[in-house]
Amino acid sequence: MRLLFVCLVAISLAACGGMPNSGGSLHAASVIPAPQPPGVASYCAQPPAPAAQPFWDAFCDGDATPTTVALTPERWSELEAIQAEVDGSVTYVASDAWDPLSSAGDCKTYAARTTLALLQHGWPQGAIRVATAFVNDGSAQNGASHALVLVDTDKGTIVLDSRQAGPRPWESLSYIWLSAEVPGGHGSWSLLTTDRAALRTALLANLAARQREQIAFR
Repeated sequence: MRLLFVCLVAISLAACGGMPNSGGSLHAASVIPAPQPPGVASYCAQPPAPAAQPFWDAFCDGDATPTTVALTPERWSELEAIQAEVDGSVTYVASDAWDPLSSAGDCKTYAARTTLALLQHGWPQGAIRVATAFVNDGSAQNGASHALVLVDTDKGTIVLDSRQAGPRPWESLSYIWLSAEVPGGHGSWSLLTTDRAALRTALLANLAARQREQIAFR
């Protein structure tokens, strides 16, 4: 994702793989509008392919009432199966596209396809949110911006993430959380943090990550 996006956002201001017993929900303390991530406006400006219509409706013009899903063992197994299916169906290439039907793309494609798969399996639109974050784990990707999917359940917010081997409680992941879709917000986004110090740290790490990328491709 482009540095311009993260700058605009700044201005706007488990290792365990088993089913969790309980957890917290990842929601902003107060709704502070955030700009849409790069590529969202251009994707939503075009009519989708029929097979992608459920994702387009939820992502571009979502009007569902926010809800949570009862996370039964069967539902957890379904989340695991959906993530494994998506991970095996997308070849990674850098991209600005949000097309859930593409066979190649980056985290945005994974997030789009995961959302579509959840909807196709009957998960309610009001419990699914696409989110963005900065990697904060000290890895080679540290500081990179990232897209993933949040699923709100009665055992907390669960993350489906192309960087993880399976679903994870959001608290177990090393990210600085940035923004997410507003459930029922007709395509609007809000910040997930009001911590300006954390955002400044994330912006600096993101800039360093982009500089590393430029050096690597020279």
